[in-house]
Amino acid sequence: MEVRIKTNRIEGRWNLLNYKNLKKVGVKFEDIEKIETFFDVPGRLYTEPGVASETHPCSGSIGVWLYTKDNKIASIQDIFYYDKNPKKGHHKGLPHWNHERRYIDTKGTVKVSRRIEWHIIPDSPELEIYFNGKTKTVQRA
Repeated sequence: MEVRIKTNRIEGRWNLLNYKNLKKVGVKFEDIEKIETFFDVPGRLYTEPGVASETHPCSGSIGVWLYTKDNKIASIQDIFYYDKNPKKGHHKGLPHWNHERRYIDTKGTVKVSRRIEWHIIPDSPELEIYFNGKTKTVQRA
């Protein structure tokens, strides 16, 4: 399950279903019965209470729901944001795109990680997100 991002400055790609991610949600590849993908990228930035603010709006999310042979469910989700960096407190004070990963393990525990590939994506007018045969371009403003 390859994810790919592209801007006018960079191109990145990674496999969402790698050993490390599966381990974080408590699932072995051989125990997966069904994989359900989702692509919730509307093509515009948006805010969401408790998730995405005016200065850190969301671009959308993509990911998988994993159904195991012993009736457990887990999920690995990539979420994309645009960070306007108004306090100029990180990334040299520059605005940029962000990528975070949400893990939901088989017990329902949710954890978010920023220690992933391409957490900070250099600023660009738009971010293209590719996953499971779908593509969407999100404009920064």
